[in-house]
Amino acid sequence: MIDYTQISTQYQVKRLLRADSEAVYELCATNPQYYHYLCEPLTYEGVIAGIESFPPGKEVSDKYFLGFYTQAGQLVAILDLIWQYPNQQTAYIGLLMTDKNYQNQQVSSQIIQELSVYLRQKEISRIRLGCIEANQQAKCFWQKNHFNDTGEQKEFLNYNVHILERKL
Repeated sequence: MIDYTQISTQYQVKRLLRADSEAVYELCATNPQYYHYLCEPLTYEGVIAGIESFPPGKEVSDKYFLGFYTQAGQLVAILDLIWQYPNQQTAYIGLLMTDKNYQNQQVSSQIIQELSVYLRQKEISRIRLGCIEANQQAKCFWQKNHFNDTGEQKEFLNYNVHILERKL
């Protein structure tokens, strides 16, 4: 278990629920390029599924769909984090998305840096995630933030995903 309120010193971190789906949808709508690579349209149902779904073998208590807010209460980023997945020493990022109005301001990099420090304190030794193969902008972002391609790939109906990992 984690105390997600302690992840960031720059943002207020809140656990997002179905009731927050409209705010999450609005943030996601600022990133149409992501949905282009995903080959799926942005929908409220998809947002709710993202907030509530978790991998097989995990419990709802292992899923942290988090919102990062400014002191003025503006939602600037969302993070889908699975605790101790796929093993006890790993945290898995299902999604990190920043509002387009806050991109290119180091918001996501700062969140990753603070998350890495926090997870290291919780004896997590690596962070993993999947990056859509065609999304070179995302791959460059993750590499800039010290994530390396593991060589593992997963094939989905409309796209391939490369598994990236950062050792802490």
